[in-house]
Amino acid sequence: ELGEDFSIASIGPAGENLVRYACVISDGRRAAGRTGMGAVMGSKKLKAIAVKGDKRPAIADRNRFEKAWRSFLQDFKKRGHWAIPYGTTGGIAAYSDMGCLPTRNFTSGTFEGAEKITGEGILAKWTIRRLGCPACPVNCWGEVEIKDGKSVKYFKGPRPEYESIAALGPTCGIDDIETIVLSNDLCNKLGMDTISTGVTIAFAMECFERGLLTESETDGLRLNFGSAEILPKLIEKIAYREGFGNMLSEGTRRLSQKIGKGSEAFAVQVKGLELPMHEPRPQKGFGLGYATSPRGACHNRARGVLRGVTIPELGFDEDYVRKDDPRSIAGKALQIKKTQDLRAVEDSLIVCYFVGIPPKTLYELYCAIVGVNISFEDFLRCGERIVNIERLFNVREGVTRKDDVLPRRIHEPLRGGSTDGLYISEEELNKMLDEYYTLRGWDVESGIPTKEKLKSLGISELNID
Repeated sequence: ELGEDFSIASIGPAGENLVRYACVISDGRRAAGRTGMGAVMGSKKLKAIAVKGDKRPAIADRNRFEKAWRSFLQDFKKRGHWAIPYGTTGGIAAYSDMGCLPTRNFTSGTFEGAEKITGEGILAKWTIRRLGCPACPVNCWGEVEIKDGKSVKYFKGPRPEYESIAALGPTCGIDDIETIVLSNDLCNKLGMDTISTGVTIAFAMECFERGLLTESETDGLRLNFGSAEILPKLIEKIAYREGFGNMLSEGTRRLSQKIGKGSEAFAVQVKGLELPMHEPRPQKGFGLGYATSPRGACHNRARGVLRGVTIPELGFDEDYVRKDDPRSIAGKALQIKKTQDLRAVEDSLIVCYFVGIPPKTLYELYCAIVGVNISFEDFLRCGERIVNIERLFNVREGVTRKDDVLPRRIHEPLRGGSTDGLYISEEELNKMLDEYYTLRGWDVESGIPTKEKLKSLGISELNID
């Protein structure tokens, strides 16, 4: 009705039916994926938002802006980018070899079928073009085409991202890449977060294999790990809250509370949000990041690992990165604190993490656009202020240190592969939390920001007694 000049953010049946992890899809393929924003829109009877504009944003100091951006692009072209060849789908097999690929509801970090689902293999052959956000130098999206597939005669649509492949694939024990591609597209069309969808189904599969769920409860479906044929059926049932799908639509925390029988021990969630596809036991920074993220388990609120990436403006130079051990808790509190602050700034500027724009460049771009000359330290302090305000919001809602926890499954050893036997103990998590709260200026016992910290950030009026 509106024509092609409009950009549209819309929900699908999952949002309309208030699925707890329904999402908002922009222009048919890009998802505001996590925490159930689609259900929020659905609760307001809001189907879509259409946007059109023809004016360029105003830039206070265009010369300063263009100088900073040109300098970044020149450096970018010299060093290249890991996501250019295959987007986020590259390296899945390597991640499995490292023991960091969540498999069968996070019982293992190594998946024997990883080679069948990686971007360098079949997905590369199916990819017909690369896409990206406007003016992006990476273009990490992809479009795939399947001809004469096992379950479909012809398909043309979005190439799934790493998180979707891992959640709908290894986490459920599935190595059928065609089913994963089609299930990802189905989640897009129905408006569902692929991460929470996959982890919730994987949890149900483990319950079924343990005998905690029976076919009489699952609409006759046998929920065994590796059962690719049931994946699209379950996704449809979830979106429409049909039969067993109504239980699954509530997510792992509520589902485990309903099932009981000890299933809470392997419901892999933090603050009600399912863990993403970066196994934290061999990457302990991710563990602290998941525990302290304000919205529950999230890999995008901090850098869980540095692994070769230097951020000298934060003190993470080549020497620091070279010595950093992902399997150790040493230094992780500082790493998470500083990168959380940076990510808060990046989120506020609405820039993509993948591109890797250095903090000093972001600072220059911000000052040029807005026309201010604050110090670089004040620029980063904005992020710290945001993190503290987010924490105060959560404290008002009852969140304290008792909620900064990891699922019990993460305190159990991984099985198989190069990370066999690794785990994060409760003692290790508590040590990281103690150090993290101290660095933040929060009360160590409660995890609540102190009056002194709020005063130093200029937000004393937000203190919660």
